[in-house]
Amino acid sequence: DILAGRTKSVQIDIAILDKIINDKKNKKTFLDKLSVLTVHSIPIFIILTSVLFVFSFKSLYYFDIDHLDLVRVTGYSKELIARNYNYVVDYCLSPINTNFNLPDLPSSNNGITHFKDVKKLLQNLIKINFLFLFTSIYGIIYTIKKEKYEYFKLVSVNIFLVPILLSIPFALNFYKSFEVFHKIFFRNDYWLFDSTYDPIISILPEEFFFHSSVFILVILILFSLVFYFFYQKLKDSLYVKKGSNNERDDRNTITGSKSKS
Repeated sequence: DILAGRTKSVQIDIAILDKIINDKKNKKTFLDKLSVLTVHSIPIFIILTSVLFVFSFKSLYYFDIDHLDLVRVTGYSKELIARNYNYVVDYCLSPINTNFNLPDLPSSNNGITHFKDVKKLLQNLIKINFLFLFTSIYGIIYTIKKEKYEYFKLVSVNIFLVPILLSIPFALNFYKSFEVFHKIFFRNDYWLFDSTYDPIISILPEEFFFHSSVFILVILILFSLVFYFFYQKLKDSLYVKKGSNNERDDRNTITGSKSKS
């Protein structure tokens, strides 16, 4: 009876030990999968960051004021055009809720509602991007720490696919692509401005949005190249590291053989 009791106790201990080991393995597997997901969040962070950067990059618009000859086309002064454009950008990027009121141009109720919708969309993107910022940082740290440098190649490819896929509809019919974008992100047609009631649209021509879109695609291509460059450099350094370790192991083996002799 005593022997049977001890045997049963040992079996229970072994079962508990197996459970602990399995729990640790499952936890490690879960953390690894979670870490891989954070790596996949890097392209999303890059895309959102590129969009927000271009939206806030006023110098592109200042260039287009001259390039698109907006002073002649609209009949407004360059100062008035820049001032009202700056207001739109600052209003949309500011987290503070204020009434939309252009410095020099009138706005319809539908126009005001649309800019409020744009502001809400951008503020949500900013919040989401902060989340992806932290997950991306963790993903990069995980990739480097675990020496899984092929993930950087995957990130590079995923980022590069966006410009490739979007450039086709943009090249074929940008206006239609622009229309589809608005139908996806806005639940109304208030974005269809009438210049009589919302003259702001006259200083925001389609060509400017096309230039902004191209700028975003160029930035994404550059980020893709940067991550591929990192992948190549880190992969090469890993090969050098493994080569050095193998060489050191060979020397140790030879030294051990000589000692035995």
